[in-house]
Amino acid sequence: MTHPVLSSIFLFLAAAIALIFTIGLAIMRDPFQKLHFSSPIVALCPLFISVAVFLENSDPAARIKVVIISVVLFLMNSVLSHATGKAIRIRDVGQWPVQIKEGIPLVNRNVLAGDNEEKPAKENPI
Repeated sequence: MTHPVLSSIFLFLAAAIALIFTIGLAIMRDPFQKLHFSSPIVALCPLFISVAVFLENSDPAARIKVVIISVVLFLMNSVLSHATGKAIRIRDVGQWPVQIKEGIPLVNRNVLAGDNEEKPAKENPI
């Protein structure tokens, strides 16, 4: 039994999410901000497309394929986001590990990132 209206709604939601977050990607100026806008596209759109395929297509092979593709995209999203963030940091700073000279305070500790001994963290100049 097909549900063309429901499947159309789910496909519309997938397209709307892709459009909205693509506009967000274009608007953001920092690569790390852009990285946050790419994740919902890869996480949510395949989910809605999978639901639409389940509603519209009764073929088990098509359903299995769309679920496998959606799960792979969802799981690889975090790996790709981490690798991209790491590449951006290495390009900008020249290295992956945080150095004490960067002055990045660790949350809930009186230590700066990259330092091994306890000392007061610098105040945030904002």
